[in-house]
Amino acid sequence: MQALGVFLEALSLPAVSAAKKITGVLERLPVPEQDKLTDIHSGGALAGSEAADYDRFFGVEHVDAPTPATIIVRSLLLSAAAFFDLASRMDSFDTEQLSVQCEGFEAYAELLVRTLKHQD
Repeated sequence: MQALGVFLEALSLPAVSAAKKITGVLERLPVPEQDKLTDIHSGGALAGSEAADYDRFFGVEHVDAPTPATIIVRSLLLSAAAFFDLASRMDSFDTEQLSVQCEGFEAYAELLVRTLKHQD
């Protein structure tokens, strides 16, 4: 997915530039149709009521979509754009912590690239 390639490039930029580049990718990435899951029984680690509590606490929604990969990539990009926007507005942001977060974003993006490559 081309969006992940651009995202990986953005991780080497200063926070302000990274936020702008990632936001630009998000603007071009289609928003797929999605339905909110009202009955969550995925066999995962959380029961339906626990998943609902998780969603409420973190302000997220479990969704179902015909293109789940796009939803996952959009989620990563939204999180990263918000992070870099925040980092760019803080004068005292710890550069070591910024580097650690970038490494995490990079590892997640590379995992998605490998996974999505096998689904094509």
